Amino acid sequence: MKMLLALASFFFITSYTQAESIRLFNDSVYDLRAVVRGADGSFLGEMLIRAQNSTTWYNTYGPYQSRVPIQQSRSQTPYVVVWYCLSGEQFSICDTVATGGAVEALSCLGTRTCRARKKDNTPQEEYQEMQPPQRP
Repeated sequence: MKMLLALASFFFITSYTQAESIRLFNDSVYDLRAVVRGADGSFLGEMLIRAQNSTTWYNTYGPYQSRVPIQQSRSQTPYVVVWYCLSGEQFSICDTVATGGAVEALSCLGTRTCRARKKDNTPQEEYQEMQPPQRP
């Protein structure tokens, strides 16, 4: 009986901690920002995830940050996860994320690429460009 109670407690705790969460995997080579929205369009939270890393978003991060009043009559699931490049353009979007589900940035729909940053010239490179070519 004790074993059955312990097993039931384990499953309850596990399901409770997973119930209002989404596992976010940034499997791309870019650092990305993941924005989580409810099915009703409400903003629930965002996280910066480095390339080839993952994290878990919990719904406890969400509604208090929202500027949109929460309406209990409107469902927030399934969740929508929008991945953005750090420059601001959209990387990809997954619009049917189940509670307790996992999302990979490259498995969502979209361009799945970020623009390359402009290379900043170092002072040494600028100096070399200003020098006339040397003859051998």
